Amino acid sequence: MKKITLVLVFFAFAISGTAQSKNNYYEGRFERAKVFAKVAAEEFDLTEKQEKEVYELKVAHFEEQSAANKKYKKGEITEEEKKAPNRKFGQEFKKYHGKNYQELQPFYDKVKKEMKKLN
Repeated sequence: MKKITLVLVFFAFAISGTAQSKNNYYEGRFERAKVFAKVAAEEFDLTEKQEKEVYELKVAHFEEQSAANKKYKKGEITEEEKKAPNRKFGQEFKKYHGKNYQELQPFYDKVKKEMKKLN
């Protein structure tokens, strides 16, 4: 009986820990977008208004990408359709820097390094 109770308690802790992790990741999109906008502002000499626009653009991108991933997992959209939010974000973000993806790779590496500090 003690073993069954112990297994149930362990299972309850595992479930609650997983649920909190997903919620923190979802809520963390605002912090990640803030870091992205800050690094972009430094890298491309953006004004405060442009930095705010990039922040809002990135938050919208995270939401669209999350929705696309859920639809893809359910089989509602194709792999190509799943990539649409990334392409849309890339086109919108391009007006702030005017570079192609290969030229932006050092910027994305810098952003990734800064976002790792959030964890």
